[in-house]
Amino acid sequence: MSQRSKRVAFSVESLREEVDQEIDQEAIDNKLLSDIRAIDLNLVDYISAQIIFCAVLVKFSLNTVCAFANIVPSLCVLPIKIRGEVLKLLHPHISGNDAETLFKCMRKVNLPNLVNSSNTSLVHVFAPPYGHCLDCNLSLVRHNDPVKVQYHHHYGTSEGIKVSLKCSRCKMFYGYSKYGNPETGWKLYPEARTSVEASGVCLVERSLLKWQISLVNHSWVSFSGFSTAFNEVFDQLGSKDEGFGEKQCAAAFWNGELEEELRESGTLDFFGLMKKDDDREKIMEEVDKNRAKSVYKHSQEDCSEGCKTRGCGRLWVVDGQWKLMFAHCMMQRK
Repeated sequence: MSQRSKRVAFSVESLREEVDQEIDQEAIDNKLLSDIRAIDLNLVDYISAQIIFCAVLVKFSLNTVCAFANIVPSLCVLPIKIRGEVLKLLHPHISGNDAETLFKCMRKVNLPNLVNSSNTSLVHVFAPPYGHCLDCNLSLVRHNDPVKVQYHHHYGTSEGIKVSLKCSRCKMFYGYSKYGNPETGWKLYPEARTSVEASGVCLVERSLLKWQISLVNHSWVSFSGFSTAFNEVFDQLGSKDEGFGEKQCAAAFWNGELEEELRESGTLDFFGLMKKDDDREKIMEEVDKNRAKSVYKHSQEDCSEGCKTRGCGRLWVVDGQWKLMFAHCMMQRK
């Protein structure tokens, strides 16, 4: 046999071996997928996180797994019945049992880094930070049905679900950002939430609000200007939901700044005055009273002779008084 014929025979044999390997590998893959699909995810407590992750990826889509990973922290505090209602709103194509099973799986796997926060199609869940009453430690129950809300953030606007709970013993209501009732008043939670409630159906990411405040301070950007710019950037001008409205922008600003002021002073109970939304003016009056009694920190070591001659230690000036002399018309003063 010639050398050329030997090379042809050798290449055919190699091709046959390669095909056999591919067939064997495909058989292994099919067997592996079959074994993974056969895993009973109801036994999540007895399965490792790695196996659970593989199983949910095979049974559900990657997008669904990511969506669940995004909302697990909020779902954990909800009673099982309310959690089921929220999951049905978010994923109507998944049966109630499968949704609860997937929630338990993702809670064990714990994949917060899997979520792409820039994906505006993800639905966010806004729930109280606690599943028990802060006064009597009783488990919280349903207050209102879950409602759909708008969530404005750095990447645009997303849909959200907001849930409120209550303590059946203390008659205390637990919302996303505060808890209490109209009779005894409302309080802020010990920890600040990641978003600010502009209204009952609109929330704004706190870091986006900081951008707005900085632009107000340094560039005189109005509520109308900021909301219009936001909608223009994310192509929401003329949309059906009107995007991020001027009134929503203003409400988020006032609510967020009031909360920051109260947290800085350690007054989480709104001075005991917050019983309805209209009480915000009364609270601001108390804030101003506290401001009038306070001065900027100023040690004797940092005080100069020039500072003392201007009345340091003997004279207090209302902060912001300089604004009365500002040339608001932007024209040169005489």
